[in-house]
Amino acid sequence: DFDIYSPDPEKLVSLLREASTANGLDPRSCKFELTLDVPGYVANFTDQNGRIIQIVRSFQPQNADQLLEAFDFTIVCGAYDGVYFDADSRFFRDIARRKIVTNNIRYPLRAMERMVKYVSRGYSIETEEMLKIAKAIDGGAVDWNAKDHSIPGLY
Repeated sequence: DFDIYSPDPEKLVSLLREASTANGLDPRSCKFELTLDVPGYVANFTDQNGRIIQIVRSFQPQNADQLLEAFDFTIVCGAYDGVYFDADSRFFRDIARRKIVTNNIRYPLRAMERMVKYVSRGYSIETEEMLKIAKAIDGGAVDWNAKDHSIPGLY
C-alpha cells in the first residue's frame, strides 16, 4: 500500500472522493474507491488495480524531517514529495541488508505488529532492536484502555 502524509489530509481525501465520482462515471470505471473511512485517523482508497492508497489523518507533518522522525523503523524512513526524495541515513543500507532497525517507537504495539509483518517478508531483527520495542511496551508507553489506533485491530 501507499501511505500518504500531508499537512492537509482532508484536502487529499476530498480530491480522491471527487475523482471517484466525477462526471457521473460508471462506478466500475472509477479510478479510486473509498474502502475505509475513519475520521481523524485514516481514509483508504483502492485503485482499479487493487492497490491501497492510505491517507493518514492522524499525523500532519509540515516537512520531510518531521515525517521521517516519526517513523518506527529506518526501512520506512523515506519520503517523496513529488520532486525530491529524502531518507534517513540508514534507509538504503537497512533495506539492502533486510534489517529492521528502530527509529522512533511512539506506538510500541503497532511497532511489534509491523515487526512481525516485515519478518514474514524476509527481514530480520536483532535482539537489541526487539528489546527496544519490549522496553517501550514495559515502560508505560501503552495506554491499555485506549480506544484508538495505538492498539492493533481497533479501527
